[in-house]
Amino acid sequence: MAIKGGQIVHVGNNAVLLDRLQTAGPGTVNIRRETIYELGNYQSVGQVSDIPDLSFTLESFDVSCAMEAFLADKDVKSTHLYDLAASRVVNLKSAFKPGQQAPAPFDSVGSAAVPCLRLESVSYRFGIGNNNARQTATLKGDSLYYNPGSTYIQKVAGSGAAGQVIVTDHPAYAITEAGVQRRTLAITAGERRLLQGVDYTETYGAITNGAAVATITLVDAVAATDNVYVTYASPDVETFPQSVHALVSGISGTITAAAAAGATSLTTDVELAAGQVIILDDVPGSAVTEVVVVGTVSGSGPYTVNLVNATVNAHASGADVAVYVPTVKPAAIRGRDIDVFVGPAGAAGSAPADVIGTKRHGVQSAQVDWKVTLQNDEEFGNYHYVNIDFDVPEVSGSVEFKPQTYADLLKLMQDISGVSDPLQSANATDQPLLDVQIVLKNPVDGRVLKRLHIPDARFSLPGYSGRVQQKLDFTAAFNSDRGELNIYDS
Repeated sequence: MAIKGGQIVHVGNNAVLLDRLQTAGPGTVNIRRETIYELGNYQSVGQVSDIPDLSFTLESFDVSCAMEAFLADKDVKSTHLYDLAASRVVNLKSAFKPGQQAPAPFDSVGSAAVPCLRLESVSYRFGIGNNNARQTATLKGDSLYYNPGSTYIQKVAGSGAAGQVIVTDHPAYAITEAGVQRRTLAITAGERRLLQGVDYTETYGAITNGAAVATITLVDAVAATDNVYVTYASPDVETFPQSVHALVSGISGTITAAAAAGATSLTTDVELAAGQVIILDDVPGSAVTEVVVVGTVSGSGPYTVNLVNATVNAHASGADVAVYVPTVKPAAIRGRDIDVFVGPAGAAGSAPADVIGTKRHGVQSAQVDWKVTLQNDEEFGNYHYVNIDFDVPEVSGSVEFKPQTYADLLKLMQDISGVSDPLQSANATDQPLLDVQIVLKNPVDGRVLKRLHIPDARFSLPGYSGRVQQKLDFTAAFNSDRGELNIYDS
């Protein structure tokens, strides 16, 4: 029996279980080799290898902001705007389950670690008919480790002081790379990969069944605003139970009334049904959450919510608390739950609600592409890239329209070319800045799940080509002047 797709789970930064994946993996690892020859030898001398290069591709039907939260190393519950240009160095792992008929079908029996990845491109594709909304992210790195047991990616906040000590939560297997043995596969701090013996030292305790708890001491200080990620393999079994993942991105409302620590009732501006489960974030911007059950609701707004269990003690009296109403993520969404808005561009930094244009009829498909040219930083004495970064991103895309009448066609072309007078011709010379928003909604309740916002799109006037037995459509391509793509969860 071969390994099936249902046995592979992909987790980003040990925090985001990537949902609705259709394809995922590093594909082929490219190792640059040069064959060496010499005079007087009928055979080649040997081969010299360089740092490996790999691409990790993630194609998903997930229309929440979970993937963007992973790429930006942000908490999906408390982050509501994602700028892909602020993406971080991230770490991925793939856990392999034994199969549905195994005694413990949800346990990880092996894993692969792909640390120190940098985002190279993201593509969003939307269509009508049988086309599900999808997004594809491509990340670049230089490392792939197939591990016995489970892979753990341990996250620790920087202490701001030199000599910070990190102890692995689980015993770690050893790895020998370039003739040097260590217990960690990779360690990143902020945006760079650390080098053993230079950036950190490593010791370990008693070895049991080949694994030992490792102690890492960082040489230089890591800022408190940065995270340290320690990736290692361990015999401790990780379990991934079968589940449908809640959709918690986006605020449903904010509790506004005073509530002492341990309060059993709160006031919210959102109407909640009795028996509904909600999540409270008691520290704005943090990942600390508490699940509570709504008892009764009274009033007509604001609403008094009686809780079956008390709020957590960390809640400060009178402080606002973010409220999240989990719903099941859609399996996928299609064109009927997608709206496209195009209108005049606003001032830089304008909120989407302030500049949203006209909802466009006749949209058949849309795509948005974000990409960068990555640059690898190398150094003597290092078998891995120190860092992979980029300069300025490029954002492009297109929208395909099928106008119903020539009047609709003319109005569309006038809008694209910035002609406000309906009696003037649209032309390809004038290309004004336009605001483009693509809005993805939950089929269950119409709630906005994701909003793609290109605030400075410049369209090219589309041509046309009529064909027999076919309706006429027009594909209008655009580019962002500043390379700006903002993604919102509402």
